[in-house]
Amino acid sequence: MGNVATSATHNRWLQLGLGLICMMAISSPQYVWTLMTKPLAAKLGVALPELQVTFSLLIILQTFFSPFQGKLIDRFGPRLLISIGTVMSGLSWVLASQVKARRCYI
Repeated sequence: MGNVATSATHNRWLQLGLGLICMMAISSPQYVWTLMTKPLAAKLGVALPELQVTFSLLIILQTFFSPFQGKLIDRFGPRLLISIGTVMSGLSWVLASQVKARRCYI
């Protein structure tokens, strides 16, 4: 029985460590956006308050949709939702790069 308890404790620490790494990887836009706003506003030619609304919406929506995401994970499982999120994220990067490429040629 001691071996099971040791394994469970080790597993919890592993999950905690992996969770911290994941949070560091995905939460950087929330914390470093102030470093990007002025150069991004100058590049896009928009006022700083208009640009900050975008980052504020990210934080607000991410916070308030977390319980909804939890219910979806309970219903459909994490593998499906992570797969859908990965595809959507990848498509957004592809679409954003296409818009930038068109601006370069115009």
